[in-house]
This record gives sequence, C-alpha cells and structure tokens, in this order.
Amino acid sequence: MVDAVVVHQSEDLPYLKRILHTIKGNAGLFGMSSVSALYHSLENKIIKEGVTPDDHKLATLQEEWNGVRSNLGDLLGDKMDRGIEINDDDYEAVLRALLNKESPDKITKMIQSWKLETTKHRLDFIKQQTENLAQRMGKRDLKIKTKPSNLRLENEHWAAFWFSFVHVLRNAIDHGIETEEERIRSGKTGHGSIQIETYIENNEFVIALEDDGRGINWEAIEATASILPTKIRKISLKPYL
Repeated sequence: MVDAVVVHQSEDLPYLKRILHTIKGNAGLFGMSSVSALYHSLENKIIKEGVTPDDHKLATLQEEWNGVRSNLGDLLGDKMDRGIEINDDDYEAVLRALLNKESPDKITKMIQSWKLETTKHRLDFIKQQTENLAQRMGKRDLKIKTKPSNLRLENEHWAAFWFSFVHVLRNAIDHGIETEEERIRSGKTGHGSIQIETYIENNEFVIALEDDGRGINWEAIEATASILPTKIRKISLKPYL
C-alpha cells in the first residue's frame, strides 16, 4: 500500500485517500504512531485542497516507513517466519491417512498444507485487533467471540483482504455497537458483542462478522446513494453484512 501511494502515485484522489486512510488505521493499530500521524496529515491535506501530494511529501512518507521496516528487521532478524503450525486435527488426519495406507499424493498434499496459515491463527489475531480498536473507541467491555474452521489459507494471497477487513471491524465497533447508555435505554446489556466466524457453505469460503448493535439503516443508505452520480448509483444495495 505504501508503494501504491509513493511509487505509483495514482492521480485518482478518492482511491489515494482510501489507501492513505487504510495505512493510517493499520499503523495506528500496531502502535506505529509516527507513520499514522504522517499519513493522517496527508489524508487531511487531500481532503482540504483536493490535490495530489508533492514529491517531497511522498519522500517523507517513504523514509518514515523504511525506518519502521529497518527497526523491525533489527529486532526480529531472521526470526520473522513463525514456522509451521500443526493442530491436533491435522496430526490425527495425517496419522489416519498413514494407518489406512492412503496414496502418497494425498498425504503429501496434507503435509504441504501445513505451510499455510490456519484460520484459527488468523482469527486469534483479528480478535486482538478488535480488542485494541474497542479500547481506543471507548468500548472496553466489548465481548468478542471467534469461531474458526479447520481450514488453512495462503497468507500472501489473503493479505490485502485482511488489511481491508480492519475497516469492517472498525465500522462495526464505531457505528454498529451503541454506547453503554444507549444500549441500556433500549433494554440491552451495557456491553456489546461481536462474533467473527469462518466456514464453508455451498463450496464457498465464508468470513462472517456479526454484532448485536443498532443494525444498518438501509433506507438512509439508499437515500444517500440516490443523490450520487449515475455511474456510482449502479451499485445494488443489499444487506450482505
């Protein structure tokens, strides 16, 4: 994403602003305050002036990010690879395959899958992200539950999706979950709850996020969309979330 801003220098300001907003949010989530502050200032500049950042500003962003990467490299060295994670189900499955004298190809594929990230590992990390976001947004008692499936994902292939998924988490906490006072007035418990789940349905991999907040006002969204340019209004509004 840093390359998308600094190297490619897109002239599409709405796209550039979205990228900056995502970098700012992710950097803040991981405590990279210097990076977050820089990208926040640039995002505000685009909003106020409506122009592409100059080369000097972009060079500053690149230098700050390179500094963070260098510090992480010094800290972690060659230990950044977390290795292979094998859970009980994986172990039992391979053991049964060996005892049942399954084909070598099948067993090989099972073992090769161990290099992929488990959904449990990813959802545990997302739960931590959600807890951090809830703390920052003043909703410290938020209850977070995860239900991972016994699936594995190719980390590099899914990286961009998980970066964007942070926005869904933030919106659920910020706009979905009411304040404690609002919840009590409406007869709910003082704390909100969020559940994040992965599963297979109709041969499709599903990532579901559910909260017990105020819900989505689809009529208001449709009314807002109706005043947008025709090119944008072609998007169909359906309650997928």
